[in-house]
Amino acid sequence: MKVLLIGANGQLGRNLHYDLKLNHWNVIPITRQQWDMASNPSYGIEITNFYKPDFIINLAAYTNVDAAENESYIANKVNCLSAKYLAIGAQSIGAPLIHLSTDYVFHGDSKDRYKEYDDTNPVNEYGRTKLCGEKEVTKNCEKFLIIRTSWLFSLDGNNFFNTIVNLSKTKNQIRVINDQWGCPTSISSLSKAINELIKSTIVDKNHYWGIYHFSGDKVVSWYQFAEQILREISLKDPAYILPELKSCLSKDYGSIAERPKYSALNNNLIKEKFNIPSCDWRSDLKKTVKKLIFSR
Repeated sequence: MKVLLIGANGQLGRNLHYDLKLNHWNVIPITRQQWDMASNPSYGIEITNFYKPDFIINLAAYTNVDAAENESYIANKVNCLSAKYLAIGAQSIGAPLIHLSTDYVFHGDSKDRYKEYDDTNPVNEYGRTKLCGEKEVTKNCEKFLIIRTSWLFSLDGNNFFNTIVNLSKTKNQIRVINDQWGCPTSISSLSKAINELIKSTIVDKNHYWGIYHFSGDKVVSWYQFAEQILREISLKDPAYILPELKSCLSKDYGSIAERPKYSALNNNLIKEKFNIPSCDWRSDLKKTVKKLIFSR
């Protein structure tokens, strides 16, 4: 099977590329070098018709939440328009499309985990452009799976986990926001979930196209997530000198973009339809920390 992997050079893309090749599938990796979405969003039609894949996965996105407030036109090209033309291309060749989205499509005023068809109302430009991309996919492609996820972490790339680890090497004190709540999700678990979705779609004649949530099983604040990261580090290396963790509020942190206060996702639907369980992020975090080599 031929799989077109858009965003192959990102932290998730590299992991998923490896997992897909274990199935002996022909993976065609597409990076920014092959397709610069910011300058040519409509290339999605051309690239799908050129390769004619059996399956398309779009992981590429403009993810700098603060920068998107001032560069919304670029974020819109990458997150919305490119998704539109990729969906049009997928429809033209009859290929299913998996499109990655985010918990930031929600406002954050809920007290319960968000379900797939709860009202969306993003509070920042990043969320608005990602929601726009979702709508373009649903409008232009019949066979699609939109996967919303949250708070991704791994040893690779720019993410909260690596930020805390790197700060712990140079800082005696770290300030972390304690009034934003969500579900950490490991890259490894998300990659395996996407892999299983493709397998299920190939085998099962009753395809459950639509929007699904996949994220961590337990809800925490950013502060609590940081606590858990440092706790695992101390268990791995008791001699490692940990920084002091200080709690702060969102309004005192100085971020440009507003974030949803509560963006935890309900993962019941993907479990029901595909038998894919939530990410056990604490277990995955322990495995991730075990691979770290500490120095200060």
